Amino acid sequence: MSFIKLNNFISEKVILRNESYFKLDKKYCNALDSKMRITNIVCFLNLIFLVTLTSQVDTLTSYNELKSFNVDKSDTVFIDHIDYEGLFVKSLGPATIDGGVNLPSSSVVYYWKRQIDNKTYRPEWWPYNPEYSSQQIQYAINVSSSTDTVLFKENKEYLIDRTVRIKKGRTLKGINSVLKRKNMLGSRLKKRAYSGDSILIANNTDILKTNMILFLVDETSENNGKSYLDNSRRLANDVTTILRIHGDTIVLRKGIALPFSKNLDSLGFYEIGTPLFHPETMFVAHTTDSDSILIEGLIFDGNSDEIDINYDWRVLGILAIAGFSKGHIVRNCIFRNTNSECIILSKNSIIENCVAYNLGGSFVHISNPSGFSGVIIRNNEIEDVNLNTNKLAAHSEGAITFSAHNTGVLVEHNLFLNGKEGILGTFLGDDDNLTFRNNNCKNFKSVLFNKLERGDKNSAINIIKNDFENCGKIRFISFDTSYISGIDIIENSLINTSIELFQADSVYISGNDFLMNDTILTDFINSDSSFVNVERNTFISDEFSINDTIFHIDGGHVACNIIDAPFAKLTFNIEANSNMLIESNFIRAVSVSNLDSQTDVFTNNVIFGDSIQVENFIDNNILVSTVEEFDSYLTQWDALNCNLILSNEDLQLSKLIEVFPNPASSFITIYQRFISDKNIDYTLIDLCGNILKVGDISISTNLIDLSDLKSGLYFLNLKGYGTAKVQINN
Repeated sequence: MSFIKLNNFISEKVILRNESYFKLDKKYCNALDSKMRITNIVCFLNLIFLVTLTSQVDTLTSYNELKSFNVDKSDTVFIDHIDYEGLFVKSLGPATIDGGVNLPSSSVVYYWKRQIDNKTYRPEWWPYNPEYSSQQIQYAINVSSSTDTVLFKENKEYLIDRTVRIKKGRTLKGINSVLKRKNMLGSRLKKRAYSGDSILIANNTDILKTNMILFLVDETSENNGKSYLDNSRRLANDVTTILRIHGDTIVLRKGIALPFSKNLDSLGFYEIGTPLFHPETMFVAHTTDSDSILIEGLIFDGNSDEIDINYDWRVLGILAIAGFSKGHIVRNCIFRNTNSECIILSKNSIIENCVAYNLGGSFVHISNPSGFSGVIIRNNEIEDVNLNTNKLAAHSEGAITFSAHNTGVLVEHNLFLNGKEGILGTFLGDDDNLTFRNNNCKNFKSVLFNKLERGDKNSAINIIKNDFENCGKIRFISFDTSYISGIDIIENSLINTSIELFQADSVYISGNDFLMNDTILTDFINSDSSFVNVERNTFISDEFSINDTIFHIDGGHVACNIIDAPFAKLTFNIEANSNMLIESNFIRAVSVSNLDSQTDVFTNNVIFGDSIQVENFIDNNILVSTVEEFDSYLTQWDALNCNLILSNEDLQLSKLIEVFPNPASSFITIYQRFISDKNIDYTLIDLCGNILKVGDISISTNLIDLSDLKSGLYFLNLKGYGTAKVQINN
């Protein structure tokens, strides 16, 4: 075979009977007819020379013609067919696949080998089942090699009837190519099936195949057989596979087991009409031999209109590229109409620029049994998610949910609309370093469903610069008695979205805008944490909200906030003896505090309200009687430096107390200008709100040791007498 090779041209294949294989440039050369008759055309060095070619090109139209084609006539043959067109050459050796890449020929010596362009394979090359496409796609994946592409036809629908296993380094690519799940529910029992039966009689076996998993659905369960929890299929060991099918008779590899729903246990059998359910994840890649898969430009359709059953998150997923595999990319795809989770993903993978809607379970479930994650989920649009709810579809607590060893997860620039569960699902005790930023979220049950902790650790959860509207609660709660720590909630917009913290510590809430105008949520922040730092936020509620309190906080530092809740029943609900400091805030509410009469935590605030319990305030608060006066102070506020400009003086103590020296080094002295046998409780706090020292001062013991502290600015609060700034130079 001879070749004339032209550089820098966009080439087109042409097959000649005289064994010449020309690559002709589309721009400079003209094919004379659609049957590839080439006469008097050669392109060379961008010039056109005319030559005479006398041979006629034979064009075949089917694999059968190619198999019977006389191999003595030609080295190359071109098949002109809408699906499996291509160039084939003679090659020594036996055919390995009947159709697609290699085909047998009329000669016992040769077989026909397809020439692969750009390492690209097409499912249509394997015309096995005219109804279902799974086998065609699987052949294309198996024959291709790592870094090869399986290219789906533009705008074509492929019906997936069984799980397709993706191999390492493959690219699955298309343009609006639809991969649609077949109907998995299409058969029902014609006779009762008892525990231990390995033969079932069904009214329709057309959709069932041998070696496939088969479930029986317990419709007497609490949720009509829609959940793993109801059917307990794993505990009951009722997962079995089909050995063979004879008409309406299905032979199983082992006997069925009744579920533990307690309903069928009492009956002892599955009733006539029980659905036979065949679950399959559409595409799977679990092992280390399945790394680095790229999926792009495809539409995945879960066909939920045809499937009214969902066992749990494992059985009807779309993409399961998790387990011990890594480094996957899914982009520019559409996911729709799913009954269970869309994507189960593992470490170092990226999901970007995708659209997902009408999802029975989660959009992405991140799971890393092998360790570190590094998953990125960005620039996606997710709408109507977790429609089957967590109760029905175990482990689908959020649009994005987690299980096992997730570290370094980044979720950014996504749109989340309408979900029956959380935006983020359960974040487990061994999951760390989650960043959720610059996302737009609306209408969810919660922002973070939960945080299950199994030991004291720094979780490093960062929720930054997001827009939340009607998203329930950012909820952190520990699994046991340990504390979750290292939580930053910074510069978010939270409309009818609150924060709930139980056994969470080292929480920093700063720069957020809170607005409450519904009748559901009661508190902006509800926390039993030993310390929460709340600063530079805006809290606003209107007459339509039913806030009992703005803050229900047991310990922490609330500073530099604008709290405008004129209709709230109570601004602060703080337990007696709480470790709190509330300073430098603008507060407007009906009532400011229900503090125990011995608990004084307010200083340097501007307060306007109908009912103010002034006996509970430390010095330096300004109580105003009109809205105009309140607004006047507000205009003087320097938000950046957290300076209310209450007077020309800094924070100061009552004139009955003096602190010296200031600046100080090794110690400071507290001097009382009156004679009293009552001790004064003190608290020393740093700029981050950390409580460094606590104790009490008396006439005889009035020194505080500072020798173990670093140089810097600190706040000294003397209960009942105010707060002073103390500069330490060590």
